[in-house]
Amino acid sequence: MCSAAAEVNEAYRTLKDPLERAKYLLSLHTGDQDAGSETTHDGGFLMEQMELRETLAEAQSSPDPYTAVANVLTQLAERSVALDKELEGLFAEPSAANLEAAREIVRKLQFIDKCRRDAEDLEAALDEQI
Repeated sequence: MCSAAAEVNEAYRTLKDPLERAKYLLSLHTGDQDAGSETTHDGGFLMEQMELRETLAEAQSSPDPYTAVANVLTQLAERSVALDKELEGLFAEPSAANLEAAREIVRKLQFIDKCRRDAEDLEAALDEQI
């Protein structure tokens, strides 16, 4: 009984998290369990991520660090939603080209997830300073 409950909880966590859901769906189609271990090849996306990280680095010394962090979190959430919608279309027609495009999106979602966690950690650190 505990094993079944643990599996249900794990499945729920996977479905709830956009990155984990995307990795799982990609693995269903490709059989690849490590479906996003490489880095993205999209230079524009990488520049965007660098700019968001710079904003986070500068947030602590800004006049309103909470707003700076909130803006980063908003941008990350919007980008994640857009990528999630794009994935939906790719998985609807899982051709080889679409699955490769989905793999690239998973790579991007990994960057977004890491930046989001860093922003949330910074927000928590700012709370502790109060």
